[in-house]
Amino acid sequence: GDATDTDTVKELVSGVDACVHAIGLLFDVESGLGNLNVIVSGSGSVPGEESTYDRITRQTAFNLISATRERHASLGSGRVPLCFVSAAE
Repeated sequence: GDATDTDTVKELVSGVDACVHAIGLLFDVESGLGNLNVIVSGSGSVPGEESTYDRITRQTAFNLISATRERHASLGSGRVPLCFVSAAE
């Protein structure tokens, strides 16, 4: 799914008890090094024109946090079991 799409993330989170965010982009389109993602990406992904570090790494994390909070609020749980995995450039 597309983790930049909040509805997709909400749907994916709807049936889980915990989440791990391991989405990131080391070389975004603004860095001029986007072509290196083919080498460093485990999935071989190629960033699109809107693939900035902020959009892919930070905003997808916020989308997951929001969806996870909604999920656990609906269950009556105050805790948000979420793990964020990051990588430094």
